[in-house]
Amino acid sequence: MRIARFVPVLGFLVFPLRGEAPKFRLGDAVTPARYRLELTLVPFALTFSGAVAIDLQLHSAVTEIWLSSQELTIRDATLTAGNDTLPAHIVSAGNGLAGFAFERAIQPGSAALHIKFEGRLNSSTNVGLFNAKEGDDSYIFSQFQPFDARRAFPCFDEPSFKAPWQITLHVKSSHTALSNAPVVSEVPEPGGMKAVRFAETKPLPTYLVAMAVGPFDLVEAGSAGRKRTRIRIIAPRGKSSEAAYAKENSARILEELENYFGTPYPYEKLDCIAVPLLGFAMENAGLITFDQAMILVKPGEDSVQHQRGYTSLAAHEFAHQWFGGLVTPAWWDDLWLNESFATWMTYKVLGRMKPEWKSEVVEVQSRSAVMSLDSMTSARKIRQPVESEQDMADAFHDVTYTKGATVIHMFENWLGPEKFQSGIRLYLERHAWGNASAADFLAAISAVNGIDVAPAFSSFLNQPGAPLVSAALKCDGQPRLALTQQRAVPLGSQNSSDLKWQIPVCARFGDTRQCALMTDVAFELPLKRCPDWVLADDGERGYYRVLYQGDLLERLLQENGEKLTLAERAGVLSDVEQLARLGKIPGAQALALVPRFRRVSEREILEVLSEITDLPYKIIPGSLGPNYSRFIRQMFGERARELGWQPRPGESEDIRLLRTTLVPLVTIDGEDRALIGEATRLVRRWLQDRRAIEPNLA
Repeated sequence: MRIARFVPVLGFLVFPLRGEAPKFRLGDAVTPARYRLELTLVPFALTFSGAVAIDLQLHSAVTEIWLSSQELTIRDATLTAGNDTLPAHIVSAGNGLAGFAFERAIQPGSAALHIKFEGRLNSSTNVGLFNAKEGDDSYIFSQFQPFDARRAFPCFDEPSFKAPWQITLHVKSSHTALSNAPVVSEVPEPGGMKAVRFAETKPLPTYLVAMAVGPFDLVEAGSAGRKRTRIRIIAPRGKSSEAAYAKENSARILEELENYFGTPYPYEKLDCIAVPLLGFAMENAGLITFDQAMILVKPGEDSVQHQRGYTSLAAHEFAHQWFGGLVTPAWWDDLWLNESFATWMTYKVLGRMKPEWKSEVVEVQSRSAVMSLDSMTSARKIRQPVESEQDMADAFHDVTYTKGATVIHMFENWLGPEKFQSGIRLYLERHAWGNASAADFLAAISAVNGIDVAPAFSSFLNQPGAPLVSAALKCDGQPRLALTQQRAVPLGSQNSSDLKWQIPVCARFGDTRQCALMTDVAFELPLKRCPDWVLADDGERGYYRVLYQGDLLERLLQENGEKLTLAERAGVLSDVEQLARLGKIPGAQALALVPRFRRVSEREILEVLSEITDLPYKIIPGSLGPNYSRFIRQMFGERARELGWQPRPGESEDIRLLRTTLVPLVTIDGEDRALIGEATRLVRRWLQDRRAIEPNLA
């Protein structure tokens, strides 16, 4: 947009600009070197006020400076350059931008922009600075990712602009103020207020700046890691007793991440704060926000789901302190460098901390679910261009998180865990406290492994879809596994012939494992011998489904697949279920596996079987409904009635979780009258006494 007329904005006379307002991104003619921010924050006031001084580097002569600013009223602005102080004339360009124009050109070099402003505290949405209530108490929290720091202060609101922050909050004397860094001073002020000054932070992008104000309970959760980092759980007043699980388990998560990355936790402290009705978690540097229900639980109401949920979520958000905080994507098209890696690291942490939770199976189940989404012809890419705010909103997608994590694991499996870890450490070392792109990451992995992994990895990053690999065993002459690839698409959808992946394929037969990079549509993997069976995705870590030709699937699943690990059996059966939905195998072939496997003891396999039994549910006519219900009861009724709705003393977590899958299935789809009656009685009791139903089922 070109502005070439005088417009009065907020009491200032606007000078005609000599350049154009930015369209979406700010450009790099001016960059921030340091922020000094002050805010006055009183919960459930309608507005807040503040001042920010931004030390700048001007890389060329400018007559105007553009910042991100939205719903802010700018009261005053001046620029100091050398010995001169110049008034800034304010231009509002809309689209979250504010311009600061000067009477003469400012030459390249250092300068400082000083701005006084006011803003609005949100009370209906959790963006920018927002109010929240818990009981009779009021609080203020922040949420700035991806473009909402500009609602709290004028700034360079893009991830490539990283700078240290020195923050001072003026708050009620009875309130606790929190931010990214530790408090260095608290000074009383008139009117029952105080000034809380925080230490200067490490270089941060605006979206990781955070603050919170209110009457909090501060729960010490110990110290951990090489720097003995202080960890606290921050709860609304009166809820400290609900932080017990997070208090006992957070330090171990941090240490597992330090051990893998080989570098200390990047910041001076780690506060985990519970926010009422937030709906998600956010990895703000040193001040991670969690939806209250994700981190707090009342004594006596803890559940297996809550414990696993908090541990997984905390591992994800803590991992962001390296992937996102220490090294930040240069732009949002590489959001996957944050989210895919944090998701992938979650499984590593869980595997080390809680092997009994079998995170490798959870990963296989998640992979299958995201491949189903990725089969849609409208699926997005992992690395999708971000050219508008709508593009940014679409970026927070399972494809970014789960598909990205699975692709990372696939390449780790192919290259080897030790070399891949070395590549990760090199990437963090090269770009610490700065920014990086996909090319930077792939360059580090390639440098350590001695091969250019970028073409293969990019074939998954930069195009949508999940490969479907057909596998046939050929034993005439040189034994080989013949593979062909195409995109997996739903039944009735037109396949795209121009999509091709470079797929790291690792096959296993017996105790032999062979890997190769499948670079074309058709490929043959030479085998050392002709095996009795072959698993075309060793460990089920590849981002592809396998359609076994001939009797290969039957050979693989002989004796209920005892030659396979639990994760491999779950992966093979999940592929069968999805291949039936895609029309690649008959539904009857998939359903025939249910009676064959229904007596297995593993919860994870029974969960896959319950998905397979759902195949006919939406396509059978109503007249066959009773037959379907009878089939469910025949397959799982006896087991479900043994489990019942109520737990028994000494039960394992697996049994408790199996109950949440199998008993509702037989009760609802199977229309089991005994279980329906028991559920009805329990609900009536629960309406009078919330302890009548065990927390995992409530």
